[in-house]
Amino acid sequence: MRIYLAHPYTGDEAKNRERALRAEEMMREATPQTVFYNPVGRMSDSAQFAAMSYADIMALCLAELARCDGVVFCGDWTRSAGCRLEAQVAQRLKLPRWYGAYAYVRTWRRVEDEAEHEEAFA
Repeated sequence: MRIYLAHPYTGDEAKNRERALRAEEMMREATPQTVFYNPVGRMSDSAQFAAMSYADIMALCLAELARCDGVVFCGDWTRSAGCRLEAQVAQRLKLPRWYGAYAYVRTWRRVEDEAEHEEAFA
């Protein structure tokens, strides 16, 4: 499974990068078998990212989003033009969406609990 992490970037880049990395870590602990694509947390600190235009960055991010199995919207994503665009694309692609890292983690904990319950009665 591959999950896209949508998080605002501009405004306070260092703080947003840190928050995106923390959200990814929390989700990775809940689902260690999952691959996460976190452009704010990982890509934003690269020389490649710094050299790209906003349009090129969004094109890359949307292409990666289309390769994912779901998306988690974190932070104050509704105020971010990029995150809102990602939300529109995710909706059109009919991708599962979680609103917040905690929502994602709660979902997978519930799935694990139900699986354990079913195994106990099998």
